[in-house]
Amino acid sequence: MCSCFDAFTQSNEAPDHTSQPTAPARHTGRPTMSRRHYALTVNSASSASAFQLSDRFLVHGQGRTRHGLGLAQKPFLVLPPSASDGELGSAVLSALAAYQSLVPDPTDLKALSKPILKAAGVSSLRRFQQASLHCSIVFLPEVIEVRASHADSRGHLYSDHHLDIPLDSSGELIGSTVRRVFGSCTSDFPNARNA
Repeated sequence: MCSCFDAFTQSNEAPDHTSQPTAPARHTGRPTMSRRHYALTVNSASSASAFQLSDRFLVHGQGRTRHGLGLAQKPFLVLPPSASDGELGSAVLSALAAYQSLVPDPTDLKALSKPILKAAGVSSLRRFQQASLHCSIVFLPEVIEVRASHADSRGHLYSDHHLDIPLDSSGELIGSTVRRVFGSCTSDFPNARNA
């Protein structure tokens, strides 16, 4: 299971990238804009999620509890479908930079879902799952991995399809890669493909 709803349904875990040998972090702190692209300021194995709905893109940060549970975290960035590849990629970089490890274990799962449902413009997790396509973005020691998913009654499940791009990729390349991976996402729900 992937993304913000690891806390709700876990049945298809993505590979645990945190157990791989990690190179020293190349950057620390918040993202900074350079003339060509954001300088990645994230630690190894940082992750973010991107969703495509019919009327918006939603990108959010991730956090991981000490028990390995993945949780949606701020920022919850909403972009229109007309957003450029650079804008989409910049949102992903901001979400990656906001990654948090060792967040507290959740005590109220219903409250945990409120920020993402509000950002998605839907009233329930079921509606969100049915109306969205999802891809995960993971900053690994040697590449940025953008992985597709399949949505069914269990949630958004990781698929085998992913694209890897260089760590120093521009926001435009990251955004265009996320769009390409959305094209490989699948869903049992017909409304999701209308996104």
